[in-house]
Amino acid sequence: MSRADDRIGRARLSSGRTLSYVCFGAVNGPTVVVLDGAGSRTQARDAHDIAQRRGVRLIAPDRPGFGQSTPDADGTLLSFADDLAQLLSALDVDRCGLWSQSGGAPFGLACAYRHPERVAHLGILAGVGPLDAPGAFDGMTPIVQFSFRAARWAPWVIALQYQMLAAVHRRAPKRAASMLVSTRPAPTLISLRNEPAVLLIAGVAQARFSAVRW
Repeated sequence: MSRADDRIGRARLSSGRTLSYVCFGAVNGPTVVVLDGAGSRTQARDAHDIAQRRGVRLIAPDRPGFGQSTPDADGTLLSFADDLAQLLSALDVDRCGLWSQSGGAPFGLACAYRHPERVAHLGILAGVGPLDAPGAFDGMTPIVQFSFRAARWAPWVIALQYQMLAAVHRRAPKRAASMLVSTRPAPTLISLRNEPAVLLIAGVAQARFSAVRW
């Protein structure tokens, strides 16, 4: 488990918005951008030690509405891809790998599609796919299914969920982590025990909820 501290950087975008980010792993070396499901920092921070040993630099951007990144009310998957391209230019990164997980997967695919000249490789772990595809909800717990459906028709419900988790996280991080883990299907429980779950809820707690059109 990494003990790295978040060192927040900020890139000014052409739109006037700010995209914040944190670097983990090696100071120099091949660059991998980490697009996690909840804000992007959880996996990158957890992988800090191994990335440092292998000489890989990890960049974890806060997507619009997370961390200190400015919300983008008109944002789309492709507009985020353009934001990321500007961040890479600001950091003098011509080409990188993308590591995307869960809700970060659609963003990773959009980046590879929009800017193939910048993306050397794309990895996807447990990626969220089109929710109107047959079997899209298979294996999800009822509360997660409800959350996905509510996000489309009543996003304010999800905003309340995030606010509640953030409030509990401020007082009792481990309790908030347990609440989040309890909504996940059995195969994910092993990977979310103890500190990884606390890191995940910390990422969720940063959300300022900005709708993104898929």
